[in-house]
Amino acid sequence: MFTRIFTSAFLMIAEPRVVRLVQFAIYICMVAAGVFILTDPPFSLREVLGIFLVDVLGSFVAVGAIFGVIAVLPGIWWLERVAILALSTGVAMYGVAILALGAPWVAFLIAIAFVLSLIQRWREIRRFQLAPKRG
Repeated sequence: MFTRIFTSAFLMIAEPRVVRLVQFAIYICMVAAGVFILTDPPFSLREVLGIFLVDVLGSFVAVGAIFGVIAVLPGIWWLERVAILALSTGVAMYGVAILALGAPWVAFLIAIAFVLSLIQRWREIRRFQLAPKRG
């Protein structure tokens, strides 16, 4: 019974399913990061950006990631593009802040890795509105 439910739920995910599940996990991590920035922002970010811009950064990340979580599995690509733009804006703000802080390069490389995953996803979905229908 559990296997049948799992299989039917898995088959409801638009193709390519594994790529979408990985992107879903990335969006979940970004939701957590956005909520963390909004609820307990690091002092160093507040020092560089100020309270208002830290809230803007957290909002871009959290809202963009929530849109991504909603859009990625069913293949609502127009909404996922909005998510990618919001997340890219938030991650770019974070990148500027960590460069201004003189943070270790590892933190900057993590931000670059997220941006590269978003660029790759954008390239995959840029021409479509919705996932193509199965024949």
